[in-house]
Amino acid sequence: MTRQNESYNPLLCSYPDSEKINKVSEGAEAMYCRLIAKCDDGANYHGQTKRLLGKLYTIRNENGSITPRKINKYKSELVNAGLIQLYKIDNIEYLHIVDCKKSLRSDVKLKRNYPQPPVNTEVIESVTDTGRVVTDSAHQSNPIQPNPIQPNKYCPTSEEVRLSSFLLSLIRQRKSDYKEPNLQMWAKHIDCLIRLDKRDPARIKAVIKWCQADPFWQNNILSTDKLRKQFDKLELQMEGNVNAKPKGSFIR
Repeated sequence: MTRQNESYNPLLCSYPDSEKINKVSEGAEAMYCRLIAKCDDGANYHGQTKRLLGKLYTIRNENGSITPRKINKYKSELVNAGLIQLYKIDNIEYLHIVDCKKSLRSDVKLKRNYPQPPVNTEVIESVTDTGRVVTDSAHQSNPIQPNPIQPNKYCPTSEEVRLSSFLLSLIRQRKSDYKEPNLQMWAKHIDCLIRLDKRDPARIKAVIKWCQADPFWQNNILSTDKLRKQFDKLELQMEGNVNAKPKGSFIR
C-alpha cells in the first residue's frame, strides 16, 4: 500500500498506449521517459531546446554525444505524435505531457513548479526537427492553433475538479436532481481563479462553503463562473459576518 507521502511511479500510471509511442523513434521515447521523471505534478516542464539539453542530458551534453538538433528532432516527434504540447508564457516556451498523472491520490497536493498551460492559449500544433512551426496547407493561415478544452484536460484529482465537485455536492444537498454540469468547464473557471486571480484553493473552498450556507447567495452561486464573478463580494461579506458582533452584544 502506498504511504501518504510516497509518490507513484509515473510510468505505471501515465505511460501512453503503444500506438502513440510506436510512432516515435527510440531516442524520442527515451526523452519522453526522462520528461516524465523530471516534470512537475502538473506534467509541465521546460520546453526550450537549450534547457532540455542541459537538464535532461547533462553528461551527454558535456561529452557532446547529443546535440540541440537531436533535441529538436525528438521534441518534434513527441509533439506530432500528440504525446506533448508546447506553449508559451511571457514568451518562454514550456511543454505539457498529455494525459500524465504523477499522483492519483486526492489527499496529495500537487507540486507545480512550472506555469500551467492557460486555457485557450496558443499551442504549437506541429514542428519540424529544427523546432520550426510547420506551415503546410493545413496550417498556412494559422500555424498556431488555440488549445481547446479536452475531456480530460483537468484530471479528477486536480484542485480545479475537486473544488468544482465540492460546489456541486453542496448544491445537490439542497436539490438532489440538480443537472449534471460540464465539470471540465467548471474546472476552467476555478483554474482562472487560482492561476489568474491568484486565489488560494483553501480560500476558494471556504468561500464556496460559506456562500452555499448563506440564504441569499446559495441560490445565486450555482456555477463556478458565477463564483468567480462574485468572489470578491462573497469574500468581503464572509469576512464581515465572521467579524461582526453577535446581535445584542454591547461594550462594557
